[in-house]
Amino acid sequence: MTIDGPTASGKTTLGMALATALRTAFFDTGLTFRAISYALAQQPFEPYDGWCKAVEHQPFSWAEPVAGAERSERVLFHGEDVTDKIFAPGLERQLGLVAANPLWRDQIRNYHRDIVEANPSIVLVGRDVATDLLPSATLHVALWAGLTVRRERRRAQYRDVIGRSTAVGPATALDIRTLEALRTMPNSIELDSTFLPATAVLRAVLRKIEDLPHGTVRR
Repeated sequence: MTIDGPTASGKTTLGMALATALRTAFFDTGLTFRAISYALAQQPFEPYDGWCKAVEHQPFSWAEPVAGAERSERVLFHGEDVTDKIFAPGLERQLGLVAANPLWRDQIRNYHRDIVEANPSIVLVGRDVATDLLPSATLHVALWAGLTVRRERRRAQYRDVIGRSTAVGPATALDIRTLEALRTMPNSIELDSTFLPATAVLRAVLRKIEDLPHGTVRR
């Protein structure tokens, strides 16, 4: 299953709720970009320089929960858990450079494909995950919300987290292209969460899942 949408549209909230309901793995592709940005700030890497020996992005698995952890995933750098460090505001510029580099994007895409293959049942969250990474998913969700609401959500979410960036911009050209593509794909649902609570969004997706042919909800 895939969930696409712009920043702070509710992708992670919905994805974790679905993973909980379906008892499946959860993976946010954007964290890999942040993980590599963090790694590059610690030591130089080239896209084909064996970076995955130093960086590991572990999806959350309900089959193997992390005792006492309330996060959905873990990012390791040389074996050290750096999940909380990859959101430092000083990494935003490096993050933009990684995301804009086609060599890095190609390497990260291959890394994500390996994650998907290793998890037959998974909720995959990100931007263009449906069109670029898992077009064969059982269900595609396009999640949207107005810019003002998205900004307020992000500020409220990290109001008490010192140093965490709360910047949220308009939907990008990629966001818009992905939405247009999803509208043409079978087994897709488009939801505007601007005025919907998270519980209502979850119910709408679960109803869509119930309408799917029995036994098709695999990933």
